[in-house]
Order: sequence, then C-alpha cells, then structure tokens
Amino acid sequence: MAAALALHQSGTKEFHGYLLAGQLKKQPSTQRVMAYSTLYRCLDRLQERGLVQSWWAPDNTGSGGPPRRLFSLTDKGRAAAKELPATPDGDGFGWKPSEG
Repeated sequence: MAAALALHQSGTKEFHGYLLAGQLKKQPSTQRVMAYSTLYRCLDRLQERGLVQSWWAPDNTGSGGPPRRLFSLTDKGRAAAKELPATPDGDGFGWKPSEG
C-alpha cells in the first residue's frame, strides 16, 4: 500500500505490477525480493478489501503484446495508506500478518 501511495503521490495514478515491484525495491523497509505471483496475490487481496481496483488495458506500445492488468488506489485505499506506519511490516504493503 505504501508503494502504491508513493506512486499515486508522484503523479502515477495507474500502475502495473512490474512498476509497483520497482517501487517496492526502492523502499528501505523492503528486505527481500517478492515473487510476482505473490505480488499479484497481495493485489488481489487489496482489491477484495476495496483498497485498489484493477482492469485490463490493451497493449499500447505497438508491439502487439497481450493486455496488461492496471491498478489504481481507490479513495478507501488512499485513506488507508495514509494511516500506515512509517515503516510497513508484513508483506511490504503495510499489512501486518495479524490483519489478514
């Protein structure tokens, strides 16, 4: 969540998993590399809680690639992210394991 909020505050309102993974690597609190499958499972859980929304967007690079899944924080997600501690625990999104 903190990484998504950082992207949002820097003007990136929509992001894909690879961009979010890059933002996570920049955070000093992230001590391990997260597998993309783990990252997307976390994003799915955040979406179930109404904190992010996602949609499929066509590849606009002209390479004929597959659609990309894009994400953005919801109003509820932005409010929750602002309440996170300065150094997130748990999965790097600010969710402690005890919070589900």
